[in-house]
Amino acid sequence: YQREPAAQIKVRHARAAAYYRTEKQVLPAIGHLRLAGRLAEAADLLLTHAPGITSDLQPAEVRAELSAFALGQLDTTRWRRIQTLLSDVCAALGDSDAAVNACRAALKSAPAAADQAPLFRRLGKLYEMRNQMHSLSYYRQAEERFAPNDRELITLLKDRGWLHIHRRAWDKAQPDLELALQLDPDPTQRADILDALAALHRYQQRYADAIDAAQEALALREQAGELLQVAKSLGNLGLLYTATGGHAHAIAAHQEAHVVARRLGNRELAATALLNIGLAQHM
Repeated sequence: YQREPAAQIKVRHARAAAYYRTEKQVLPAIGHLRLAGRLAEAADLLLTHAPGITSDLQPAEVRAELSAFALGQLDTTRWRRIQTLLSDVCAALGDSDAAVNACRAALKSAPAAADQAPLFRRLGKLYEMRNQMHSLSYYRQAEERFAPNDRELITLLKDRGWLHIHRRAWDKAQPDLELALQLDPDPTQRADILDALAALHRYQQRYADAIDAAQEALALREQAGELLQVAKSLGNLGLLYTATGGHAHAIAAHQEAHVVARRLGNRELAATALLNIGLAQHM
C-alpha cells in the first residue's frame, strides 16, 4: 500500500467503496470514498445515512468519519451540514465541549439567518447546564431567525419551556409551551410538550391539569408504539397520582412501567419503577 502510486490507491479505494455500497455497509463505503478523494460524495452519503447509523449504536464511528473532513475540503453548505451533524453526535456522546465547537465552526459558514437559527438553538440547548442566561440568549437569537412555520421552532419552544420550569419561572414557561402546541406539532413533539406542561402544572399544584396532560401524552405514545417513552409516561403519571394521594392508581401505573421496562431490558428504568412503587407504598 505504501509503495503504490497515489492515483492507483484512489482507484482501489473507489472500487472498495463501490463494493461496500452494494453490500449496504455504509460506514466503510464512506471511509473509502473519502480516501479515494471523492469528498463531496462521501459527505453526501454520510449526511443521508447518519441518523440511521447513529441509531444503530455506532455514534463513535460516525463521529470519527465526520471529524475526518477538514476545513476547505468541502463547499460551505456541506461543511456547515457536516459540522451541525458532528455537533449533534458529540452531544449524544456526552462531549458538550466538542459539540459547542462544532456548532461555532458551522456558524462561520452560515451567513443567512435561516441557516443560523438551528445552530443558535443547538447552542441554547448545550448551554442549559453551563450558563442558563447564555442559554436563554441563544434561544432568543434562534427564535428571531426562525421562520414562523419552521418545525424546529416547536423544539426550541419546548426546550426553553423546560428551562423556564427548572428556573421556576412559571409565567414564562407556560406561554412557550402553549405556543408550541398551537404550531401543530407532530404526535411525538406533542407528547413531549404535554410532559413539560404536566411538570409545570405539578409544580403549580394544579394536579388535575397535570394529570390530564400526562394522560394525553401517554395515549399519544401508546398509539405510536414508543415503548421506552410509554414507560416514562407511566412513571410520570404515577408520581402525579402519588402527589394527589391516589396511591393505588400510582402503584398500578408504576407496576405497568416496570413491566414495560423489563420487556425492553432497561434495568435502570425497571429499578426506578420499583423505587416509585416503594415510595407510593410508604406514602
